Amino acid sequence: MSSTLLSTLSMAFSYVWSPNRKLRALVLDLHPETSAPIDIPLLLRVLDDTFQVPTPTLILRTSDPALLRDLVQGVREKNIWIMVPENSLLSDEDFLGQAQEACQQGAQLVWSGLGAEKPHESLQGLYVKHFQNFKQERERMAQLAGNQDAPPLPATSVRSDHISAGIDNPIFLTHCIAEKKVWGVANWPSKPLVLSMLAQSSSPSLQAVEKMSRAIEKEASIERLESLLGQDPILAYRFFRYVNSVAVSRGQPISSFRRGLAMVGLSKVHEWLDDQLLGAVEPSNLDPLRAQMVFRAMLTEYLLDPGADQELKAELYLCGLFSQLDLFLNELMPTVLQRIPLPERVLSAIGGRRGVYWAALDMAFALESGNAVLVSQRGIQYGTSPSQVNKALLRAMSSLSSIATTETML
Repeated sequence: MSSTLLSTLSMAFSYVWSPNRKLRALVLDLHPETSAPIDIPLLLRVLDDTFQVPTPTLILRTSDPALLRDLVQGVREKNIWIMVPENSLLSDEDFLGQAQEACQQGAQLVWSGLGAEKPHESLQGLYVKHFQNFKQERERMAQLAGNQDAPPLPATSVRSDHISAGIDNPIFLTHCIAEKKVWGVANWPSKPLVLSMLAQSSSPSLQAVEKMSRAIEKEASIERLESLLGQDPILAYRFFRYVNSVAVSRGQPISSFRRGLAMVGLSKVHEWLDDQLLGAVEPSNLDPLRAQMVFRAMLTEYLLDPGADQELKAELYLCGLFSQLDLFLNELMPTVLQRIPLPERVLSAIGGRRGVYWAALDMAFALESGNAVLVSQRGIQYGTSPSQVNKALLRAMSSLSSIATTETML
């Protein structure tokens, strides 16, 4: 029954991170693939079955008017909110009445608009959160980027305890999370933030190194050690460089975590981890980006679904995990990739954007764009059904708690 539901719509998502860099919510964009109504109760059951406790808040969004009405009328869960554009309410008195009644029954609505805008005064009490998009202020933000002596930002329209989006500047990010204390930041900034933190972006996280060291000391299984190595893209990259060094590999290319651990031996890996502690970085604003790369790795693996073939699974995972190494290391991707002997299919996908793995990686990028129409288009392009894509997405989402600490406080 759920398979039928998953074939009738495309989904995409985007992250909302708390000021403490914890996963606070997911914006789930929905695009109907047929004219038939979506089974809302079944959709809610599928979502409820997907997420482990603690569950991030889900913010459902759609550009389809009929589906939006059905969501407002059918969703009453406390941790599932609905993004409702105010023009859809102000232009339709019947829908406005339905929304007001739904709120009285427990529906949680989210307002969305540009940063300088405010909800219409007649709708002020209808929304639990505001989703402010500052994309039109990016030019002003860009003027501040890279200027260490930039003056403090003037008073802005950022609202405390609400959601800020469209931020592409580390100074403005700090303003939102430290000064305004927003509830969450959607679409955490990437390139400008990394470029402002290059001394940290090229180092592994302290938490990842310590977890790996403790696991070896506790004689964890090889599967557990593989998993921990794959939780930090920089640590994983450095591991491949280490095990493929002339002194260690003796000229034998090593392109998998498992083979590297077996060839080198855990005692030597533990010694290597001690060396990594010297430059490892404390939690920082880069943590959401690291977590997103790990989640992209999981998505890429599940989208192609290699079955029981562990080698193919590992290769697909590396496609997603290493997909932004050039950004974190501030080098061209060909330069980054030539230092480690990755399988040709992985190199083609990451470095050349071609080959069978690229279809899965490109779909993963589309899924995290928050644009379900784009996901639908990619599905047509690659011959992938909505059901197959949605199953991979839900499977990855069920493991979110393993890669990002979830913060659910309203």
